[in-house]
Amino acid sequence: MDSSTGDAKVAPEDKEKWMNTQWRPASEKMEEVIAVVLADVVASESRQRAIQARHYPQFECSLTGLICAVAEHWASGEPGWLYTTRSRSKTKGSRYRPQIYSASYPKLQDELSECGWIDLRKGDQGPESVLKSRTTLRASPRLRQLLTEHDISFYDFQLAPVSEVIELRTTKDFKSKEYELVEYSDTDEALKMRAQMDRIHAALLDADIVCIDTDCDDRQRTMKRIFNNSDLSCAGRLYGGFWQPMSDTQRLEEISINGEDVAILDYDQMSLAIAYGLSGLPLPEGDLYLIDGLSRLVDREPRPTVKQVVNAMFNRKTPLTEYPKGVAPLTYQGGEEVYPARWLAEAIREKHAPIADWFEQGRGLELQRRDSDIAVDVLLKLIDDGIVALPVHDAFIVPLSKKDYVRSVMIDTFQEHIGGEVKVSEKLPPIISIAA
Repeated sequence: MDSSTGDAKVAPEDKEKWMNTQWRPASEKMEEVIAVVLADVVASESRQRAIQARHYPQFECSLTGLICAVAEHWASGEPGWLYTTRSRSKTKGSRYRPQIYSASYPKLQDELSECGWIDLRKGDQGPESVLKSRTTLRASPRLRQLLTEHDISFYDFQLAPVSEVIELRTTKDFKSKEYELVEYSDTDEALKMRAQMDRIHAALLDADIVCIDTDCDDRQRTMKRIFNNSDLSCAGRLYGGFWQPMSDTQRLEEISINGEDVAILDYDQMSLAIAYGLSGLPLPEGDLYLIDGLSRLVDREPRPTVKQVVNAMFNRKTPLTEYPKGVAPLTYQGGEEVYPARWLAEAIREKHAPIADWFEQGRGLELQRRDSDIAVDVLLKLIDDGIVALPVHDAFIVPLSKKDYVRSVMIDTFQEHIGGEVKVSEKLPPIISIAA
C-alpha cells in the first residue's frame, strides 16, 4: 500500500510500498549477485566482528531476502521506496515471523547501507516523536550497477512460501472482523499438513504456468492453509495464488498450463454433498439450491441468494430470521416488499429435511475442513500423476487435455473422504465452449 500524507499527492519517487520478504533468486545470475554482496558484507564485517557459525544461515537468509526485495523492486521498474521494520517486537521469535527477520535484522540494514548496497532512511518510531515515519530502503546505485552488469530482470526472482504455511487464527471480531494469529504446537497433524504444502509448492514453482494479464504476477504461486477459531479442525482452505482473485472468465482466457488452454472443474454444491454423504444419505436429484415455486414469487433468479443463505445456515448457531449481512434480500414480484428471510430458511430446512440437523449448529467450518482436506488430496494425487492444478477452494484450474481424468480423480477422492455422491461441473475456454 502506498503511503501519503493527508490528501496531498505523493510524487512517484517518494512513494512507499511494503517490502515483500519472500523474494528469492530464480536464476544463477541472481545467485551470483547475492554471492558478490554476501562476500563484500562478510569481508567488511570481519574487521568488526566475526559471524558465529550458528548464526550464519540466518544471516545469509536475511541478506538474500532483503537484497532480492530491493532488486526485484528496481527490476520491475517501480519507483519509490520499500518500507520495512526495525522493531524488535516484530522480529522476535514466532512461527509467523518472516524468515528474513531476526534480532540482528536492523543491524543488517545498517551494514548493507554502510557497504553501499542499499539506500536506507531510518524511521522515527520513538514515543516522543511528533511525526512518526517508517524505515524505507531501495537498491543503491552500486547495487543497480551490479544488477545491470548481470542483466537482471523481472524473471530472475521467485516467491518463496510464507514462513508458516499452516496459519491458525482466532475467531474474528464480529464488528471489526479483526483476528489474531495463534501460536500452536507442531503436532503430527500439523507436520503432515506442512509437508503436503511443501510438495504442492515445489510442483507449482517448477510448473510452466503463464498468465497473460499484466496486472497478475504469475510468479505468485505459493499458498497457505488458513484455520479459524483457534482450532485446526475449523476450515483450512488454501489462499494466496495469483489466480484466486481472478474471475472464471479471466482464468479461462488468460491462464495457460504447459502451453495449453485450461478448464475449470468444480465440485457442485459441495457443502450439501458433504453433509448428505457424512449422514449416510443419497444425494437428492436435481438442483439442491432450487426451492419449488420461489422463482414465481420473487423479482429475480433466487438461486444465488438461496446458496448464500444455505451457507449462512451452516455457519450460524441460531435460527436465521434476517438476511445475512451482504446478502441482498429477495423481494416480491411487482413491488418492494421483502420476501421474509425466516420463510426462506424454513423452505431450505424443509427441502433438506434429512440433514436439517446440520443447519444452524455452527458446523460450516467443519465442512470447510472436509472440503479443504479433499482439495489437498486431489492436488497431491495429480502431482503424483504429473498434472498441475491450481485450486480455488473446491474447484481446480487444469490443462484442458486432462479435464476428464481430473474429474475422475475428484469424484474418487470425494468418495474416499466422505463416502457419498458428488457431481463435478466444468467450464471451458470460450472457443471450446462455442464449438461444443
